[in-house]
Formats: sequence, structure tokens, C-alpha cells
Amino acid sequence: MLSVKRLRGLRSAINVGLLIGVAAAAVPAQAGRAPRMFDDPRQARAQTATILASRGWLARHGVRSQDLRLSDAWVDRVATGHTRWQQLYNGVPVLGGEGIMHLKGQSVYGLTDDFVASLNVGTTPAISAAEAEQGAVAALACANCTTNALTALWVGRFDDGDHLVYRVQLRVDQPGEPQARQLFFIDAHNGAVVAQYDDLHTATATTLYRGNVNITTSTANGAYYLEDVGRRIGTFDYRNGTAAFRLSDADNIWTASNQRAANDVHFASAAVMDYLRLIQGRNGIDGAGGPGVIAAAQPGAAALKFGSVHYGTAYNNAFWDGQKIVTGDGDGRLFGPLVSLDIIGHEWFHGVTQFTARLTYDGESGALNESVSDVFGALIERYVQGESSKTWQIGEDAYTPLVAGDALRYMNNPRAGGQPDHYTTRYIGTADNGGVHTNSGIPIYAFYLLAKGGSHRLGGTMTGIGADAAGQIWFRALTTYLTSASTMTAARSATLRAAQDLYGVNGAQGLAVQTAWCFVGVGACPAYEELSNGGFETSVNPWVISGTGASFAASGNTPKSGAGNALLGAANNVA
Repeated sequence: MLSVKRLRGLRSAINVGLLIGVAAAAVPAQAGRAPRMFDDPRQARAQTATILASRGWLARHGVRSQDLRLSDAWVDRVATGHTRWQQLYNGVPVLGGEGIMHLKGQSVYGLTDDFVASLNVGTTPAISAAEAEQGAVAALACANCTTNALTALWVGRFDDGDHLVYRVQLRVDQPGEPQARQLFFIDAHNGAVVAQYDDLHTATATTLYRGNVNITTSTANGAYYLEDVGRRIGTFDYRNGTAAFRLSDADNIWTASNQRAANDVHFASAAVMDYLRLIQGRNGIDGAGGPGVIAAAQPGAAALKFGSVHYGTAYNNAFWDGQKIVTGDGDGRLFGPLVSLDIIGHEWFHGVTQFTARLTYDGESGALNESVSDVFGALIERYVQGESSKTWQIGEDAYTPLVAGDALRYMNNPRAGGQPDHYTTRYIGTADNGGVHTNSGIPIYAFYLLAKGGSHRLGGTMTGIGADAAGQIWFRALTTYLTSASTMTAARSATLRAAQDLYGVNGAQGLAVQTAWCFVGVGACPAYEELSNGGFETSVNPWVISGTGASFAASGNTPKSGAGNALLGAANNVA
């Protein structure tokens, strides 16, 4: 894998194009989503900003009204309004500077606050975007790589101070090497590399070889295609290379040995879309049926979401690249085919996270990002085939297929997979983007305890509220209260607020949320704390879900030392 200089919290949305073109298929432009709450964006902005200004919120948080740009507005299933805002500094967007205002009627009753206070940096660049891209490519030092840069100007707070930076995203495809999606932060004043990390979202699993399943296909030009135009999903074949092709069949009987992995991906992708729609009330990955990144073979059908199989040769990985999911076959020893229900669910949920909380793939926010995908990968597996002890194992069918009974990660016992189960034992080194696959053990164990209950090895026993209720709480926290800058402390507050929204301020569910996080070392054990105010807040001091502020590790800083991590060996590149 390419070396990574760690950031402690890159807080920005992901916006990438297709990594690999698909043969004989056009890639349509994506239309922007319209706000779903108010009559128009101006109404959303005016209503929220007026309330905030009248209460002095903006002044208390060091933000001027002209420094906010509305990015989304919606009403959720419990009739609560939300407006998401991007912070600007002299017109330049701020890395991690996000806030979500939560409204009930004409009152702001809460704030998810990750605004960055007291920025101080010039916002006139001395180098061009093209020069920044050239600097990033040079710093990557990747021989024979093909790159496709996406570049934008941001202001960010790093360990060594505030910087005006070009955020340069390089999609890298080098034959025979793992995929990478490197993010560089190039100082716009002097061209120096301020920070960098790999933003490719990865995980591991395998085919379940589920036997005969029902799948939905489409027909065009006398052939059948592995495309479900109703759910807007298609499954494509890389043919053990790096160019993808449509999968077709003459008689619509998909039983050939070389079709089976694709059938698993197609079946699992349909299950993900059904789970989102029927259980969580969400339309597709982006909330609007998409992202539609590839034209359907069937004339007149909407653009499809993109799943795939057989990427590369003996490729021990699966990943979400910002628009689609890509899976390899594994090498048959470390991993088998990476097409199981939990891994396909895991990868699609990286997309859901991208279109909602946008949790940055680094440090604590990156660990939360990975944990969300593990949680919902497990819940989708449970949704399809019911609950068993294997529900709470991650990658159990893929990991070391020649060895029976093991798994890559264990939600019910993270230490069995080399992960911490308590915040005090978290990994604090620089590898793996600051341990995103390692420290995810802390929030996945909190979820497991919330759902199933149990005793922590360090003490304490709790009763679970069931996986259905826990899943509703986690999903609402993800889509409503978390931001790109969220820490585990912020995630605790977000899940508690979500529990109180769904089940009442004095409900047992909220108590259980606090207890679960307490058991893994995040926050105090009950009684109720900062969010227990007896209902929707209308005073001048509404509850606030706050991170620690966006701050990024600059290149050249001495990394923190930490305990060894069992997943940072051979398995790290594929976790």
C-alpha cells in the first residue's frame, strides 16, 4: 500500500467520478438533489438564520451569518426539521466546518456543531490549482500510475496552524497494485504538502454460495442483463482486469460457474436497497434513488447504481470508490470471493455515510465510518437470513477460507479480532489512517451491547434493546446528527439524541445507549445527562452535539506511539 501521512480529522465531503470506465456505456451527469423540507432553499436559510441570530447562537459559536452556506434541508419521519450548513471563511469552505440545526416548528431545539472558531489565514492563493495537482502527483511518487485529480480550495486547521490549501484528490490505478484514492492538502501559498491520506473505503467478506436465489434482471436487444431497473442497480464484470463490462445471458438462467459471484453481488445489492427503503425509509444510497452512475441497457430506464465482481487478479479486497462498489476474488488463502451479504452491505453503507454524515476516513471519524458499515452490513445479513451467532461476525466466510470457524472482526468480542473493546485501549498510532479498521471495534461493541446486552470484561452488565431498535437509533444518528468531524464522544451524544427522538426522553432505550457507550469507555454511565431536557428545547441554551473541532496532523509531526495492532499486519491492506 502507498504510505500515508496521517490527518487527525479531515472533515470534507467526498466527490469523485468513476474510477474505471465501463465498456459500451455512457456515464450520465448526476442531477443535484432538491431540498426536501421547505418551499425553497431561501426559506430554509432565512428561517434558520433568523432564529439563530436572534438567540445569539452564531456569535457564541464564532460564526457570522454570511459565513454559512446551506447544503441540505429536510424533514424526517418524526416531523423534525434539519438544515445542514457549510462554514465559509472569506468565501472559502472550511474543512470540517459543518453544523446541523435541528428545528421543531419555529424553534431551533438543538445543534450539531463542528464549526471552527477564530480562523486566521489569508485566502488569496499564490499558486494555481494545476500547480497544486502537479505537486501532489510528484509527492505520490507512483511510477506508471494513472491519476485523475479533483481539486478544490479549502481553509483548514492543522496541528501547525491554519492553512489555505488545495484539496487534491488523486484516483490511482496501477496494474498489479492495490487501488488508492489519495487525498493531498497542498498549501496554496507555498506549495508544500501539509497532509495526505488514503481515502479508499475498504472492507472484507466472501461469497455465501447461497444456492438458488431469485434475482431481478432486465432485457434489451434480445439478451438479458444483470440489471434491476426497479431498484436501479446493475452488476458488472471486470474480467480479472481493470475495465468493466456488462453481464448478459441468452436465456436468463444464471447458473454458470463464472456468474455465481456476480449473482451474490446482485442479490445482496437488492437486499441493501430493500432494507434501506422498507426498514429505514430511505430511497437508495443518496436518498434520491441513486447514485446513478451508469446507463442501463434497457432503453428508457434510469441510470443505475454500480456493483461489480472479478476486479484484478487474486485481488484481496472490496471497496467503495465514491460512486460504486468493486470486489475482488481473493487469493483463495487469505480471502475467498468478497461478495457476501455483509461485505456488500458494508460497502454500500460507505456510500450512505458519504451522502449523509460524510464521516472523514481518518482517526476517530474514520473509525466511526468503518463501524457504521460493519453495523449495517451485519443488519442486512440479519435482514435476509435471520439472526444467528454469525450475524455478529464480520467476514467469517471470506477470511482464511481454508480455516474453518474464524472471522476478521467480531462485533460481540472485538478483542478476538485484534481490536480494542474500550476507549482507553484504542490504537493511537498513524498506520491505517490512524486505525480506522482497528478502533472501529469500540463503536461496534457499543452497538452490540445496545442490541444484545451482555457483560463487559472490565465490569458491568446490561440488557439489550434488540437489534431492530438499535438499528433505528444508529441510522437516525448517522443521517441526522453526525457530521464529517464527529468524534466518538459526539457519536455517543448523537445516538442518545436519536434514541430520545424515537423512543422518548425518559425511555429505556436512551438509558441503554448511555450504558453501552459507558461500557466501552465513552462518557459516564447513567443517569441522563446533557440531552435530557424533557422535550424539544426552546430556551436560549438548547442541547449541542459538539466535536472537538477540526484539527489535522501536518506532515512532519512526530506520530503518537501506541500499542501493537494485530490487524496492521498482512490483513491490514484488506480490512
